[in-house]
Amino acid sequence: MEKVIYFPVAVMFLLFAAGCATEDENADNSEQGKANTSQEQVEESDSTSEEAVNQENATNAEASKESSNPPETLTKAKAGDLLIELKETFRVETNNGNVVTNYGTLEALQQHFESIMSENLAQKYMNYYFHMENGELKIVATEEPAWFDPEVDYSLKEENASTYHVIQEKQSELYGNREYTYTLKAQEDGTWIVSNVSSEEMEMQGLTQGEAEELVREHLQGELGDNMVIQFDHMEQGNYVVHVFENMETHTATYGWYEVNPETEEVTSMF
Repeated sequence: MEKVIYFPVAVMFLLFAAGCATEDENADNSEQGKANTSQEQVEESDSTSEEAVNQENATNAEASKESSNPPETLTKAKAGDLLIELKETFRVETNNGNVVTNYGTLEALQQHFESIMSENLAQKYMNYYFHMENGELKIVATEEPAWFDPEVDYSLKEENASTYHVIQEKQSELYGNREYTYTLKAQEDGTWIVSNVSSEEMEMQGLTQGEAEELVREHLQGELGDNMVIQFDHMEQGNYVVHVFENMETHTATYGWYEVNPETEEVTSMF
C-alpha cells in the first residue's frame, strides 16, 4: 500500500518540473525574440540612415556638378559672334535646284541647327524654310530671316545669370523699322545658344526714307543727269545710307554713297 501512496506524488513532481522547464524555455525564446526584433529595428534604422546619407551625398554631388560648369562669361562681343554664327549655321549649302547638299533629312538638319539654337527656334526655321520634296530636302526660295547686323549698334541686357538679350534696332525696305530681340541662354555645359528671336515695329523718329533721299538730291543739285537714281539702301549706326547710281543699258554705275543723319539732317559722302 505504501508504494501506491508515493507513486502519484512522484508523478506530480515530474509534471511540475517539466512545466517549469517549459516556462524557462518560453522565457528564453521570448527574450531571444525580443533580441531579434531589436536587432532588426537597428538594422532597419541603419539602412534608413545609410539611404538618407546616400541621398544627401547624391544631392551634394549634383550641386557640385552644376557649380563646376558655370556659364561662360558672355560679353557684348561674344554675344555678337554667337549671332553671326547663327546666320552661318542656317546658311547650308544647296545646289541650283535648291536641294540641300550636306543634309538629306529634316532630322539631320535640325540636329545641325540645334548646335547653336534651341529646339523650338530650330523647329521654327525648319517649318518655314525647309521641306521634303520627292525624297529630297529643299530650302524654300524666299527671304532669309532678319539677321543680326554687326555693323549696327546693339545692346546686351542681362535677365539673369543664364539668360541675356541682344537688342538691335534696324530698318530695311522689306521689314521696315523694327527692334529685334535675340534671347541667349546658357546650357548645362556652360556654353550659350540662341533660344529665341522676336521683333516689334518701331515708330521712325525724325526723317523718313523718302525725306533722306530728297536731302541727298538737294545736296547733289546740278550734278545729276537724267538717268541718275537716288535710293535708300540701309541703316548704319542710326543713319540712312543712300545709294546714288546711274542706270546704263546693261548695268548700273555707282556715283556715290551718302549718309544722312536723321536728327541733324546732315548729308555726308561715304567716299
